[in-house]
Amino acid sequence: MKFRIVGDQKPITGHISMPGDKSIAHRGTLFSALAKGKTTLHNFPTGIDNLTSLAMVESLGVGLMPQPKGVLKLRSPGSGRLTPSTQTFDCLNSGTTARILGGLLVGQQLQGIIVGDSSLSQRPMDRIATPLQDMGALIRAEGRNGTLPLRVENADLVGTELRLEVASAQVKTAVLLAGLGAQGITRVSEPGQSRDHSERMLREMGAPIRFGPGYAEVTGPFHNFRPLTLHIPGDPSSAAFFAVLAALRPESDLFIENILLSPTRAGYLRVLQRMGAQIEVRNARTQSGEQIGDIRVQGSRLQATEITPDEIPGLIDELPILAVAMSLAQGTSAVHGAKELRYKESDRIKAVVKGLRDFGVKADEAMDGYVIEGSESLQSAEPDPQKDHRLVMAFTIAAALARGASLIQHADAAGISYPDFSDDLANLGIAIRIYQGN
Repeated sequence: MKFRIVGDQKPITGHISMPGDKSIAHRGTLFSALAKGKTTLHNFPTGIDNLTSLAMVESLGVGLMPQPKGVLKLRSPGSGRLTPSTQTFDCLNSGTTARILGGLLVGQQLQGIIVGDSSLSQRPMDRIATPLQDMGALIRAEGRNGTLPLRVENADLVGTELRLEVASAQVKTAVLLAGLGAQGITRVSEPGQSRDHSERMLREMGAPIRFGPGYAEVTGPFHNFRPLTLHIPGDPSSAAFFAVLAALRPESDLFIENILLSPTRAGYLRVLQRMGAQIEVRNARTQSGEQIGDIRVQGSRLQATEITPDEIPGLIDELPILAVAMSLAQGTSAVHGAKELRYKESDRIKAVVKGLRDFGVKADEAMDGYVIEGSESLQSAEPDPQKDHRLVMAFTIAAALARGASLIQHADAAGISYPDFSDDLANLGIAIRIYQGN
C-alpha cells in the first residue's frame, strides 16, 4: 500500500482525538493475565502490535470479551493458575510484547518459545535474557547475536539487585514481573528515567512495589493482583505527528484531546516548546493513575535545538517526527545519545537521515544520532520508510509540508500502531490518497 500526499501550507484547525496509548495498552493487556477476575480496558487501541498482546494473553488462558465503543473485558484465572494452550508465542513485529512476555513467563514459571517476524527477529533480546539469568531464570536468546527465538524454561528465581546499562522500560518491566515471582527483593536501576507505566499499574494492582526516579523494586513471591478498570489515555507518540504538522503550518490552531501527559512521555512537547512552538496544556488531570490533558498547538516559526542523551528515554519514539520539525527549523539541530534508534523496527538513524535527504534536507549521521540543517522548504519525495510504522507516519507529515506530490511506500505499516492515521489526516484537510499494491 502507498500514500500519495500533495503538500500545501493551509492552516490545520479543529479538534482531534488519538487512539489509546500503545504502551499502556500493552501493559494493561499483559498484566491482566496476573489478576484473577475481570479486567476492563477503555479506549483500547486496535493497532496490530496491541492485538498481538491480546493474542498472547489468550494463549495463556485469558478469556477475551470485546465490548462496544472500544471497551475490552478480559477474564483471567490469575497468577499461578495460567494454563498456556501453546508452547510457541508468535509476537509478530511487537518488541514490547516479546520482551514483557519473556518476563511474564519467567515470573509465572511457565515454559515456551517466543518468536517473531523477520524484523523482530533482528532485534536484541539478550538485553532481557541476561538480567533474568542473573535471577536464576532459564532463558536464552537462541538466534544469532542474541536475537529471537527466546526459549524459556521453568526455574526457581531469587531476588537480585540489577543495574541496566541502557534505560529501557521494556527490560525494566520484564525484570519486575520476574521479581514478583522470585524469593525476596528485586531492585532494578537504570542510568536514566524511562517511562514508568508498569510501576504505576502494578501499584494500582496491589503489588508490593516501590519506585522513584531511576529505580524500582518489588518483593516476591506475590500472586494476589487486583484486576483493573483502566481508562487508556490518548497516545502521545501518535499525537506528536499532528503537533509537529500544526506547529509548522502557519496560522494553525489544533486541539488534541485526552492525551497522556506523563513526564516520562511528554519530552517531545518540551523540545517543541524549546524550539518556539506555541503549545498550551489545558484541562490537566489524573486518570487511572496517569496524568492526562488536552493540548492546543498553534503555527509558529521554529528554531533549531539539540537533544541531549539524558532526554532520549523520554522521547525515543518521537525522534523521527522531531527530525521533521528540525528539518524546517531555523539553524542546525542535533540529536545525541540515541544509539538505541539503530535497534528499532529499522535502523532509524540511517533511515531518517536518508529520508530527509530525499526531501532536500542537509542531514548527516552520527553513531548515536544525527545533525540536521534546517531548510526554508521541503521538496516532494519518495522516501523509503523501511516498513517502519513511525517512519511511514513521519515521512507522511514531511510530505504534507513539502511542495508538490510525494509517495510513501509500505504505508500499511502505519496500522501497526495507528490504523486510522490516514483517515484522521484527511479529516484535517490533508490531500492524501491510498493506493493498493506495490
